[in-house]
Amino acid sequence: MVTPSCLILAFTAMLSESGDALRHRSEREASARATFDDFVAQFDGETSTRYDEEKAAVREIYGARFDVGLLAGQESNLEWMCRSLVDAYSPMFGFSADSLTLRKVKPLALSALGTSNKTAVIFEQSVGGLPVQGASLTFLFNEAGALLSVSNHCLPMVEEIEILPSMNDEQAIDTARAVFPGRAARVRSVDCCLVWSEAKRAPVTAWVIELRSPGPDGVPVQEKITVDAQDGSILDQRSTIHFFSDTTGRVLGRGTPGLEPDVATNPPVLVPMEGVHVELFFGFFPFAEALTDEQGMFTIPSTGVSLEATVDFDVSSPLVRVIPASGDPVASTRTVNPGVVEEWNLNGAGLRRKTSQINVHQAATKFVKWIHSIDPTDDTMDFQQLARVNRTASTCMAFFDGTATNYDDAGGGCVNLAYSSVIAHEIGHWANVRYGSGNGPDGFGEGNADVFANYLYDDPVIGRSFCGPTCNPRTATTNRQYCGSCAAGCYSIIHWNGEPHMASFWNMRERLNENYGNTLGDRKADTLFLAWMNAYDDSQVCDIVRDHLLVLDDDDGQLWNGTPHGLEIDNAFSEQGYPSRYNGSFPRDRGIGKSWR
Repeated sequence: MVTPSCLILAFTAMLSESGDALRHRSEREASARATFDDFVAQFDGETSTRYDEEKAAVREIYGARFDVGLLAGQESNLEWMCRSLVDAYSPMFGFSADSLTLRKVKPLALSALGTSNKTAVIFEQSVGGLPVQGASLTFLFNEAGALLSVSNHCLPMVEEIEILPSMNDEQAIDTARAVFPGRAARVRSVDCCLVWSEAKRAPVTAWVIELRSPGPDGVPVQEKITVDAQDGSILDQRSTIHFFSDTTGRVLGRGTPGLEPDVATNPPVLVPMEGVHVELFFGFFPFAEALTDEQGMFTIPSTGVSLEATVDFDVSSPLVRVIPASGDPVASTRTVNPGVVEEWNLNGAGLRRKTSQINVHQAATKFVKWIHSIDPTDDTMDFQQLARVNRTASTCMAFFDGTATNYDDAGGGCVNLAYSSVIAHEIGHWANVRYGSGNGPDGFGEGNADVFANYLYDDPVIGRSFCGPTCNPRTATTNRQYCGSCAAGCYSIIHWNGEPHMASFWNMRERLNENYGNTLGDRKADTLFLAWMNAYDDSQVCDIVRDHLLVLDDDDGQLWNGTPHGLEIDNAFSEQGYPSRYNGSFPRDRGIGKSWR
């Protein structure tokens, strides 16, 4: 029997523990504020900050310069300098440099914009071999070695907690299955990492279980479920399906021209096939191979005899592997003769289910080449993508599931969805993951995937004639407004929540075009967008995106006096309801939750 005195003792102990936790948190916050004030005092101008009240840690510092003592040409010391700053001001961050792993040192060639080149140093976070989910820390430096901004997405207190899980992976899978909405769930992945617990207001070790099961109309049910590894509580549950005299020859294929889908009024036309794998066989044995260039041409040194050449399209194209759910794979085999220019015509009849395969190949190649044209050193998307085409008809679905992009066949009032901006949007979801921003639930992932498609095709419309003539799902010329705060998600449809983000980037492109002409304006917009993707891991529909663009555009480490393209950037976002930054002077001390300087 539990006596009243025992209950009183237990309650008193609980209050004491709670009081100790509150005192510890109060001390941490006071130390963080004092360290922050000391840090900001090192900058030579007006500094803006964002502070995360829940985590008692600084999120953003930018707007002026901090001469950290580096000299131009000392790029090799950047990592050491960043680690030294973290350790010197650790209360402001809530962790030490020991928890950081360098992801990359990325030079940003911005001089072509009329501003200064910069370098981003980006870290990830882990403790005891366990990664911190979604964590990154970015330091941005100018050419003179001065620090321009700090963007912190790491977790505090990760070095203070018990990281060993109390439950094993099998128990976590059982827990996840119990809340998963699908039946006959298949485990796609199991990861152990550190995440933030809203309930505990602290980092915890968690199991992240991804489950998948068949869904209605052929669209799978797929979710990542985050389980607290100590008490088994569900920390997060969200869908991970994101809708929308040598041997010489030339490889052509019939693909859909322009931005419209494959319909009777826009029939396939012959286009050069770049990056197609051509392999020559002597009997049954492979003899030589080559890849086609941007004109579809290939050359293999002469052997003096006729050989059987196989054009292997669906498996070995370096940038994309296309798998048709229905219809034959696009491939060709024929005898070639040295000294004679041979020509292959893949999909000579313009069949819809082969046209879709060629469209994905063309769009994936265009996507990567566009990135290289802006930043030749950017290899983020240099891998073989997997694409599934001609899926179940009548469902009108295109989606990214974390390992592949997927496109439905024509039916149900919709066209075959493997075409132009629809493909670019789904690859954009993949790029969000590869660059580090992710596809969060507030609409950012959808809006940013749209930006990739808008910029790649220089067109504001996503999915032209998706469901018939003039039936366009989304356009960047929308007037949909920012919800007023970060990740607010005030609209009922996730794509709508992402539209203010998409539209702001399109507005920026248009304002730059008005002032610099279409060619140079596009180039400036493309360069700013990719520099932002490389430098920062922003993952929410939020005005910090605009501020980070301004930091990248700045040429003197003083945001208050403007940037070379500050008005174009600021006006572009304010048109969608974001608060203006240049109505008078640059504001200071805008916090997440509160401001305390």
